[in-house]
Amino acid sequence: MPRVDEIERGLLEGLGILAAVSISVFSFLYALGVPNPSADLLEGIATLGTGLLLAYVVEISWFAGRMRSESDYEKRLGTFLGLGTAGLAGIVVALLLASHRAAGHSNLLDSIGLAWVIASVTTLGGMVIMQPLLVHEWSGNQPGSD
Repeated sequence: MPRVDEIERGLLEGLGILAAVSISVFSFLYALGVPNPSADLLEGIATLGTGLLLAYVVEISWFAGRMRSESDYEKRLGTFLGLGTAGLAGIVVALLLASHRAAGHSNLLDSIGLAWVIASVTTLGGMVIMQPLLVHEWSGNQPGSD
């Protein structure tokens, strides 16, 4: 069996976290009886997600340069890569579901996809919102820090 390196392990961890959160979101939506989303809502979420993904990429690019000295650098980088990949998948799922709904289809796939979209786009947004705190923590009072 091939050995999984740290970046791959982190990537799988990031995707696994999003899968677990998606299951929780789906359970919550199902328990509340939330109706299937409209195509317009899904397209709006995809647009929002695209902006958040771009901000996330800029943020992670900043982090990558400052994380190199960390002992678990590769695993963290993999986790961030997994979360970004999940976010991109959430945008694609939102667009696919929007087309699915616009074609007049409505089934359990809509709720499952909506759960993934909510979990992934919320995670991207959360990471972007946390950037000022992380910049403060990782920059410290180092001379010449940005």
